[in-house]
Formats: sequence, structure tokens, C-alpha cells
Amino acid sequence: MSAPVTHAMLLAAGLGERLRPLTERVPKPLVPVGGRPMVHYMLDVLAAAGIREVHVNTHHLGERVQDALGDGDAWGLRLCYHPEKVILGTGGGLKAAAAACPSLASGPFTMVNADVLIDANVRALCARHVAEIPLATLLLRDDPDARRYGVIGTDADDRIRRFLDADTGGTVRERMFTGVQVLSPAIFGHMPDREVFPITDAYKAALLAGERMLGPAHPGYWADLGTPERLAAADAELAAGRAGRLVPAGRP
Repeated sequence: MSAPVTHAMLLAAGLGERLRPLTERVPKPLVPVGGRPMVHYMLDVLAAAGIREVHVNTHHLGERVQDALGDGDAWGLRLCYHPEKVILGTGGGLKAAAAACPSLASGPFTMVNADVLIDANVRALCARHVAEIPLATLLLRDDPDARRYGVIGTDADDRIRRFLDADTGGTVRERMFTGVQVLSPAIFGHMPDREVFPITDAYKAALLAGERMLGPAHPGYWADLGTPERLAAADAELAAGRAGRLVPAGRP
């Protein structure tokens, strides 16, 4: 039996430009929603999934993120911080963190966005990845605005056949990405030879190289917290109890 996934990368280095002026003095991960910093909800999800070590990249007011979250003990986690002098992007940030701490990518690991509110069962997503061993397992969702966010196309078996403008044919469903994924270490072999890049570059290269990637659908709650309007909507949904079955706060 394969070992469970215990490591994660938490992407928290964004400038939060769309949330200004809220983010002029508060780093984006600490902007509150439902009375808590938004990043707390994703840490709840990771702890509930059995993750034990989380690597967090930071940039804008990054020291405040580290001061606020500490060592992760409140969640039963070990947090490791990776300050970025310049924003490296979702792919470059992961590449740099893994170079600094090879244990992150010593086996399959999960990677999540700090600015997403979701009631995902990441433990089950990790278990499927470990059982089927694709290059990547991206949690997707059906959304009428999928084309506005960027289409990821899957076939009837949840295999990804299209990733944005990289298309191998055979798409049955058009979905969008939730910001939650599980990756095999081989993903680093598809990363470009530069410091700054989005992880989407690696996914497109892997797809065109014939790699198997999965895109199962998330049927539950999801909210992007990247704009004042979306933040306010999520705040209202939390207050009204319409934000799905979120993981209880704190230690699992």
C-alpha cells in the first residue's frame, strides 16, 4: 500500500492587487472573510486531509503572514516559509520551494491556493492520485463561466484532454480549476528552465507530451476570494450558512 500524501505547497505570495485598498496594509492571505483570515480555511482543509508539513511562499507583507500563522501548531501542522524577493509565479514558487526543501517533492504532494474557500475532501483526492498515479490530479468544477476563467476539458474518464490553449482532442466536458491539485514529483520535469512562470506552463507541456492528468469534478461549495465583490459574496454566504460543509476550524 502506498504511503499517504503528507506534504503540501500553499500559494500565498500574491500582491492582492484586485483587493486594494484592503491589501495595502494587510497581506492578501490575512484579509478576513467570515471573521477569519481567508488562509485559515485552507489550512483547515489541509489538516483534515492528513497533511503534516506545509510550505508557504510569501511576498507582500510576508513577515505578517508568518507572524500570524506561526509554526502551524494551531492546526497540527508544520509550516515552512519561503519568502520571495520577487514574485516567482505559481510554478516558479513551487520550483524554488522544492529546491530549498527537497522533502516537499519526495513523493506525491498537494498544492492549493490561499485565496479559495472550498469544502473539498482533499484526503479523498490524494487517495485517488496515489491509487491511479497520474502526473497530476486537478480538482475541477462545472461552471457556466468556465470560459472566462479558462477551460480545462476532460473526457468521460476524467482524463484531462484540454488545458487552456493546449488541446489534444477528446474533450467531453468543459470545466474550470478550483485551485486544488495533487502532483507527482515528475511534474518538475515539465517545468521551463526559468525562475518565474505559472504552473499552467508545466501542465500544458505535460499534456502535449502525452502525460496522463486527471480532472475529477468537485460538486460542493467553492468561492474565489480575489475581488471585493467575491469576498463580500462569500462573507454573506458564510453568515447565512450557505457555504457548504466547511472543515471545522483548528486541529483535526
